[in-house]
Amino acid sequence: MRHNYRRRGASSEKVYRFIDNSLPVRPSITLIVAAIAVMFIVFAMACFSAAVFGSSSEKLAAANENADDCTRYYAAETTATEILAILAADDGVSLTDENGELKYDSGDDEITISHNGGVFSFSVAIEAGTDVADTADRSFYAGKSLHVVARVTGGNINVIEWYVEE
Repeated sequence: MRHNYRRRGASSEKVYRFIDNSLPVRPSITLIVAAIAVMFIVFAMACFSAAVFGSSSEKLAAANENADDCTRYYAAETTATEILAILAADDGVSLTDENGELKYDSGDDEITISHNGGVFSFSVAIEAGTDVADTADRSFYAGKSLHVVARVTGGNINVIEWYVEE
């Protein structure tokens, strides 16, 4: 009876024998599947890390812009609380100019304060940043202001409205 197989040459026989002798375990289907699974997991982790690190610069720029927006809002909020503190301390007497209008000089702008009885209202501009052309399209607060309406009586402050307006 004749066997139907291809005869290996002497050099290929040595290679197969070398591989068989050098492996600590006889390769089985389970071992091969486990090796392929480990390679797939490593490949998936590499793809995930590439995607995360690839978009990290955009996310960092957005986070920095959000931090700048928060800083701008905080500056406007601080100015508004300073105005309310002055109004509560002396009912706006120190803010009255020569025309009898209530004005607060914040350094950059002059804020006009409306007065109707014990109710004061004013708007504090939220700065868009140093370069308005660069940040106007991205900044949430570009062109907006913080509007405050408060009743001030006897040193007590009752905030009626406090919101960001266009």
